[in-house]
Amino acid sequence: YLHDTKDENSLPNTNIHFIIEDKNKTLWIGTAGALCRYDREKDQFVKELFEGKELSFQNALAVSHWLYFATPNALYRYDSKSNEWSYKPYSGAQKSILLGCSLERWGKDQILIASRWSGLFICNPTTGALSKSNFFDGKLILDTYTDSKNRLWISQNGAGVFCYNANGQKLHEITPRTTKFPCDKVMGITEYKNEIWMATDGDGIVTFKPATNEFELLSHNQNIPFSLPVNSFLTIYTDNFANLWLGTIRGGLIGVRNVSIRSYVNAVLSSSYGLSEKTVLSFYEDGNGLIWIGTDGEGINSYDPKTQRFTHYRATFGKKVSSITNYSQQELLLSFYKEGLALFNKKSGQLRPFKFNYSTNNTASWSGLLGINVQNVGNNNLYLSEEKLYKYSISTNQLSLI
Repeated sequence: YLHDTKDENSLPNTNIHFIIEDKNKTLWIGTAGALCRYDREKDQFVKELFEGKELSFQNALAVSHWLYFATPNALYRYDSKSNEWSYKPYSGAQKSILLGCSLERWGKDQILIASRWSGLFICNPTTGALSKSNFFDGKLILDTYTDSKNRLWISQNGAGVFCYNANGQKLHEITPRTTKFPCDKVMGITEYKNEIWMATDGDGIVTFKPATNEFELLSHNQNIPFSLPVNSFLTIYTDNFANLWLGTIRGGLIGVRNVSIRSYVNAVLSSSYGLSEKTVLSFYEDGNGLIWIGTDGEGINSYDPKTQRFTHYRATFGKKVSSITNYSQQELLLSFYKEGLALFNKKSGQLRPFKFNYSTNNTASWSGLLGINVQNVGNNNLYLSEEKLYKYSISTNQLSLI
């Protein structure tokens, strides 16, 4: 997702400060241009207004039905129940802070405000009372994060990442002195599958397993098509649907969705838990959602995605199925390597010869060395090709050279 000056519903700015989800599962994105909501149904962004003006924040925190946002002089909050905004000016000895970069819940009734230049503060959201933290006295804070075990993670520019328990005791210290992985400029922190994911400025994503102290680096590699598209990030977030969202520096917003891959190999013939042969030559999906798989030497298999079961067809054992296409509601047209074409009944699993009339005095020529490719192109027409391309009409049973 990128900013488009001609589209008012595009991302307001390509620099992303934060991504957060409220109690109603609404996704909020704080950009350098404005605060906006993401409309999942329309796949577009809508700017948020308060008292007729656009809002802009660099931090956010979700607590129950509230969203909190810190500015240098006040704490703003949004009520997702009533869809109303309000704010509370800071009070006490500390009445302002410089550039609050992140917010965290602390105890039952307090909020931690991490300032890029001033350090870590504790704020009462009801009264606005603000005071300095008594367990972390560092400055240059880039981000903070509270994980599922109520551990607080703090990223300090140039120093590393530090972890504290709910009582303020230090648990982990990830610094250039303790690890070879990049950790001195971690811009965003989140938890994903019991791991701590750290988004860096220039070095990609670093993952950390607190239980084993193991690290892994995910980064852009121009030789790997599915690597990260960029290495510079400002924020990282995990939503309630187990999706990762990466806010980049001048690279827009990257959505990472959880997918799974399952591998199947050859199994005992006529069993239902694997392929009849591990080498696959061809695929076809029919109108009922069944996946038909042509193997290299043990015929055709069908796979039902709903039951995750395979079916092997004895009449095709020993044959190399190089191509598959639809012939009718009941039959498939199969191409057998070095054997030619045959019609396959999906219900009975039996084969019958594929016979046709050629439209000239010549006969169709198949060398058998490459295998005949078959494709149903609609309107009762098939294309058959090997060294030459032929068109076959199912309704007239005529084959003609193209």
